[in-house]
Formats: sequence, C-alpha cells, structure tokens
Amino acid sequence: MSTFRDCIFAANSNIPSLLARLGRDERKEFGIVIQKTWDGLQKPIGFIEKGTLYAAVFGGSTKKEPKYGPRCEWLELNASRFSEVIDKVMRDFVTHITIPKGIALNEALLENLFMIMVSILNKIPIFVVGKPGTSKSLAMGLIQQNMNGEASENAFLRSLPPVDIFSYQCSPLSTSDGIEQAFQAAARYKVSAPDTICVVLLDEVGLAEQSPHLPLKVLHKVLDEDHEYTLVGISNWALDPAKMNRAVHLYRPAPTVTDLSKTAQGMVQNAQLSGFLRKIARSYSTVYETQNQQDFWGLREFYSTVRHINLMLAADKKDAQLDAHVVMNAIQRNFGGKPNDMKRVLNIFYENMGINPAGAEMEDVVELIRQNISSRYKNECKKL
Repeated sequence: MSTFRDCIFAANSNIPSLLARLGRDERKEFGIVIQKTWDGLQKPIGFIEKGTLYAAVFGGSTKKEPKYGPRCEWLELNASRFSEVIDKVMRDFVTHITIPKGIALNEALLENLFMIMVSILNKIPIFVVGKPGTSKSLAMGLIQQNMNGEASENAFLRSLPPVDIFSYQCSPLSTSDGIEQAFQAAARYKVSAPDTICVVLLDEVGLAEQSPHLPLKVLHKVLDEDHEYTLVGISNWALDPAKMNRAVHLYRPAPTVTDLSKTAQGMVQNAQLSGFLRKIARSYSTVYETQNQQDFWGLREFYSTVRHINLMLAADKKDAQLDAHVVMNAIQRNFGGKPNDMKRVLNIFYENMGINPAGAEMEDVVELIRQNISSRYKNECKKL
C-alpha cells in the first residue's frame, strides 16, 4: 500500500476523493504529512550571491538571497479569493477557444463554455437555463467549431477527443420518438467513431414540457444510466426537479446594468460610443423592466442595438457622430415590434443618454425593412 506521502505526489491524484475514503485517524495523519510537506517547500534549497560585480569594482560585500525550489501556498478561504481561483481556472480552459471578433467574453459566455466543455469531456449531462440572449446557443456553437480533435487549431484542444453534436429542436409538438431518434443517431455514430464524444443537444428543451405527448419522460432513463453519449439541454426556464436533479444545472440570472455595459464594451471599437455604453445599458434595463408583455424585448435587442450603432459610426468615419438620428434608427430597427410603445422607448433612451431628439424623424416601416435587406454592414441584418 502506498504511503500518505506517495499519495500526495501521485500524478493526477484526486485528494478530495482520497480523503473521502480514509478513516478519521488516517485523515489526521494525512493532514500532518501535508503540513510537513508544505513547510519543507518553504525552506530555501540554496543561496544566490548578488552584487559581486559592484563589490569587485567599488568594494564592499556581496549579498546572499535564498533560492527556492517548487513552492505552494494555502488557498485563502474567503469569498473574494475563492472567486478569483474559480475565474482563473475557467479562463485557463476557455482561453483555448477561438472567439470571433465582435463577441465579448462576458461572465455568462465564460461560465457556459467552461461548464459545457467540462461536462461533455466527462460525459456528465447538463442543463443550461437562462433567458434568451444569455449565450447558451452561442457557447454550444463555439464548442462545436473548436473541439475537432486532431483537426483543432489549438494545441490543447488537439489533445482532446473530437466532439460531434446531434441536435434536436424541441417544441410543444415534440414526441418521445423524435427525442429517442436523436439518441439512437448518436449511439450509431459512436459505433463507427469510438474516439469521438457524441453529444445530444436538446435545444429549447423547456418547450417540450408543454407537449401533450410528454416526450421528456425518455430522459429519466437516459440520465440514470451510463451511455456512450452525453446530454446538453438548453432552456429559457427550469424543467421539473425530477429531471434537473439528475444532471448538472447551470442557471444564468438576468445581467445587471454593470454586466451589460461590460459586455457591450467588448463589442465596440468606437471611442465615442464607449462613453455612452452604461447609459444605453441603463436605458435598456428600464425598457425591459417596464414593458407590458414580459420578455417581449430581451438581451438580443440590446446587443443588436449596440452593434448597429457601432457599425453606423464605424462606417461613417468622417462625419461619425452619435446623434438623435443614429439612436432613432437603431431603436426603430431593434425595438420596433410594438409601434404603440415606440415613442416611450425612444424617450427613455434620449433622456438617459442626454441626447436632444430635435430634428430626428421616425422612418417608415417599409424603409426600415429595406434597410435591413440591403444593409451595407456585414452580418448586421436581422433575420426576417
């Protein structure tokens, strides 16, 4: 049997798991060994003589400084330090993912990428729950683009197995047969590609709960048994506890004004617009909280508004100015779904941004549609 000291230095050892298998006396001895090992790492392995050149030229004595080998330090168990360690670990993983220009690595995208990546690699089912615009689908798309095994662009990702995603779009008309077919397709592919991690993605899985066919009952068996594939569920709201308790549950809360402004900062390149981002975020937050129909407008409208203003200012470099016309065009293009609320929404943005609306006239709906279809801004058109 290995000694406790051997256990400490064993490669890839899982100390929490090891401690769980030890008795009370053994855990005490284990702690003593850790303490002694840590104390030993704090002692110098030698000394470095400094100031030899100065002493040779001008006289005087040299100075000896201790030289240390590998060292470690105890983790400070407070909220701030604990949060820093978690953030660093997540970024160490996510830094290997190539994120396209114009996409901000905010807290939501960072956590989604890390949790989904770790869950997929360990074949742990996970449900990601959050309102539209919280980077759920974006995270899955980035993982699918980057985790290609030996064909990956990143050296770290090349050391990991490739990931293939079998997507099923859930709806209130979904059936258990349709969901089972997605799992069967993943199982068949796994036979022909044993080194590939097969992922069944249930998109908008919350909608399937509204189906009279009760299609999600098939998930109980999938979540309780070990399979060669894993499950990722994306939903705008939580499922019933019988399913959520059988998997990892990552919940994305609504972002604050500070979160929104930080995200927008990573999306823009215009210095003039940067000074207005917090005001735009505050305006959106007011519109979102005071809308009559809950979640009719959401984060996608905010992101699209910021992106549209940024593109307009970037395209008109000579006369680029964030005025009432630019704001009105962006708001009409992205918040125009309720004409009766248009003036109220515009006034909220003008007031918070401190912009005088004088001289800005609302454009015709047909003209806005024409602008969307024939937009000169790349990847800016909203889907019709």
